[in-house]
Amino acid sequence: MEGKKILIIGTLLSILPIIIILFSTYFPIVAFSSAILGLSYAFTWPTFSALFADTLDRKEMDFGFSVNAFFQSFSFAIGSILSWTPSILNMKFNYALIDSYKFTLGLIVFLTFLSTIPMLIVKPISQSKRKRSLDLKTMSSRIALKYMIANAIVAFGAGMTIQMFGYYFYKKFGIREGAYGTLSFITNIICSPTFLIAPKISKRIGTLMTIIYTQLASIPGLIFITFSPNFAIASIIFVYRQAMMNMANPLIGSLLMKFVKEEERATVNSLSNLSWSISNALGMPIGGYMIDNIMVDLPPYITSAFYIVYVMIFYILIKNEAHDSS
Repeated sequence: MEGKKILIIGTLLSILPIIIILFSTYFPIVAFSSAILGLSYAFTWPTFSALFADTLDRKEMDFGFSVNAFFQSFSFAIGSILSWTPSILNMKFNYALIDSYKFTLGLIVFLTFLSTIPMLIVKPISQSKRKRSLDLKTMSSRIALKYMIANAIVAFGAGMTIQMFGYYFYKKFGIREGAYGTLSFITNIICSPTFLIAPKISKRIGTLMTIIYTQLASIPGLIFITFSPNFAIASIIFVYRQAMMNMANPLIGSLLMKFVKEEERATVNSLSNLSWSISNALGMPIGGYMIDNIMVDLPPYITSAFYIVYVMIFYILIKNEAHDSS
């Protein structure tokens, strides 16, 4: 129950920053709201992964995490359609643009609140009485450190480009949020089935090698986007890139949960997410500066280099543990 309460609190906490933005666009206040949002993620991300892993048999983790990613991707696709709401309200119903955005943010608040209802209803399957441990064993500490190193590398590269794709496409092709929202919708719909394919591949070649091969296959797509003559071609390559890179993400989480004991999962996952979040946050302003002041295509090139290094480092760091857990 403790973990479920933390998950609910973290979800409700994520509503507060949106409410703050509804009433103020003063930069220091917006920055403060972002800090609160980051705190809510710190509550929810590691707790959800740990609780979800507790409901799965060790041999079924790849499948379970992939099915969860399938539903998340499909839901993200539906949510992407919300990006058209401000434009529709503005053009069709003569809402002021700022009021259109406020209405959309209010809708997000309502949906976020509704998401806590299943958390209240669902009973935990795991009957373990062990308390979550903050004192990690040597093995878990080593695993946490390895994941933190790998995450720091990939997250910094992702911050420079992946989280900036909407702005990148705007600067390169002049597209607006509605078009990018439509692309996100199409991408998530197409990518959803790939999450169900990933565990089948992992049964044949192993979880680690599935991660390595699919993420390596995504890197050329990131580079080819920069050579696209128009947004349509870039969109096709973007969908391919997202499918290859993201289908391995649930396997990465599954692998981490296999490595550590149940009572240490939340702590190890928290450390892993902390490394990712800090590094990702550092990469975003650097990517934005490059797009604005140096060369619009420079961040994807640098991100590709970071991804190559990440894949090699991840394999080197994790291969022994992955072999032992198979």
